[in-house]
Amino acid sequence: MNNFKTRLNAIKRQKRFIFRGESRYLAGELEELLEELKKEVSDPRSVLEALAAFYKADKFIFERCDDSNGSVGDVYRYTAVNMFVDHAKTCDDKKWLAELIFKLYAEDDYGVRFCLLERMSEFLPEPLLRKTVDKFWALAEQEDESPFGNIHVSIAVKSLAEQLNDPALLERACKKFARKDGPSTASLLEMAALHMKCGNAAEALEWIQHVPLTEKFMAEERDELLVNINKALGNDNAVRETAWRIFRSCRSPENFERIISLVGESERSETVDSESALILSTEKLSYGDVEFLIETGKMDDAETYMIQHSSQFHGGYDYDHLLHFAKFFQKHNRLIVATLIYRALLESILARAKSKIYHHGINYLRKLDSLSDKISDWKDIENHAQYKARIKEANKLKYSFWSEYGS
Repeated sequence: MNNFKTRLNAIKRQKRFIFRGESRYLAGELEELLEELKKEVSDPRSVLEALAAFYKADKFIFERCDDSNGSVGDVYRYTAVNMFVDHAKTCDDKKWLAELIFKLYAEDDYGVRFCLLERMSEFLPEPLLRKTVDKFWALAEQEDESPFGNIHVSIAVKSLAEQLNDPALLERACKKFARKDGPSTASLLEMAALHMKCGNAAEALEWIQHVPLTEKFMAEERDELLVNINKALGNDNAVRETAWRIFRSCRSPENFERIISLVGESERSETVDSESALILSTEKLSYGDVEFLIETGKMDDAETYMIQHSSQFHGGYDYDHLLHFAKFFQKHNRLIVATLIYRALLESILARAKSKIYHHGINYLRKLDSLSDKISDWKDIENHAQYKARIKEANKLKYSFWSEYGS
């Protein structure tokens, strides 16, 4: 135990700021520290006390590191909490344990201690969980004197309600901590989900119906829950309607197969054709719809759709999608659409006017040079010679770009 305390104190005393690229090394050091604890101590309470000290050190650690990649936080949210739960299960003093977690959560300024609270039901009996809830209610009634904010209390009570499978408690929390205009969308869906988990499908439907179908926030979660609720209630038409809404919002293979399971395998070809026609009639570009057309064998439609929407290509924001599709369409000898994509990528590089990334634009332009030799029919788009002349004129002052391209 002494070695663990010494190393933990040494980490707390360090002053040098840890940048994002280095944070994984700090995470590795913390992982090693926890491994050291396993070797030194076997008594459950001693391990739990040491882990409590580890969590209390979060302030010293997070204030001196950029953990935007989450590597340090993951040590707390996964490795440390799993170790805590394992030893908590064998700890005899459950009352002390409940108080320990309550106090840790009271000072959870960095959000990594909630993982202890949300797993309390794995090692504490129901009476102690309910006593913990009562303590949170008492804090909510004395907000000005409490170290908790209402949001902090709300999160805790809702988590414990879900662990207790107690919809009435969750409903009380949702009403207590509701906004002036009523419970939030998230709270309504939490209520519906818990009722569904407890086998109360009718009550779940009543709660979820308070979320308008026009609501975009958490729409995917709402619709997936609606499918399950209506299945349990035998509302086949509602299941079908919701499944179509889910599919139209995201034409993924999984969502498509759900539609086929509802309409029947014999309708697969007709469904693909009707959806393809619908996609081609839309004005807004969706890369998910391109994937759907490709996956269902509608290559001609995929090419047509991309050409129709080429004015919406953004070589910066959509870089990953566009580069993927450029390579794909080039591989399948759809050279017009590949050309339009490479042009968008080139224009994005030129628009940013940063010489350190010009080499990417030069690669795209040379790719366009190569593709142009293989295209005999330019259809309705300007040919490569015309395009290149226009781009060169518009960017004639970017001397370093044209110099490197010429070399």
